Amino acid sequence: MLDECCGHVPLLRHVLSVTAELSISFVKPVPVARPLQVRAWVERREGSRWYLSAEMLLPPTGAVLARASGIWVSRDGEHFARHQKWLREQDPTAEVH
Repeated sequence: MLDECCGHVPLLRHVLSVTAELSISFVKPVPVARPLQVRAWVERREGSRWYLSAEMLLPPTGAVLARASGIWVSRDGEHFARHQKWLREQDPTAEVH
């Protein structure tokens, strides 16, 4: 969930990106089948690199359950097409999404 939310930060600015590095520290146990909240933000940008951070929170108190930080790298749409092609080549019988 933290990876997905961080990945949407560049996307909200119309930039496609991929996760290059991700570090997560769990502060408290994360409950299963409970609503959670994630907030993510840009720490800084350097060229095609986005340095992002996020927190996973437990509503309604806002208790921090986990913290994440990492680097996302901007990619053009062709990057994803090349990846899909490569995946199909690895196992032509598998369904690729």
